[in-house]
Amino acid sequence: MGSKKGNKHPEKALKGTFITNAKPGQHADGNGLYLVVEPNGAKHWIFRAVFNGKRRKVGLGPLSTVS
Repeated sequence: MGSKKGNKHPEKALKGTFITNAKPGQHADGNGLYLVVEPNGAKHWIFRAVFNGKRRKVGLGPLSTVS
């Protein structure tokens, strides 16, 4: 396809200040990577992709472990 190496939308990559102040919900970082902020303030990363025609979420770990 027409993409260059690296993130498809680097201008949309989450910045440190946004991550620190993020409200509850899922926040896209690009290429299927999401920061999930729970209502209690806990933050973790997930990867969303399609495998065999089904959407899957893979947990990558908490923000404190995975920078």
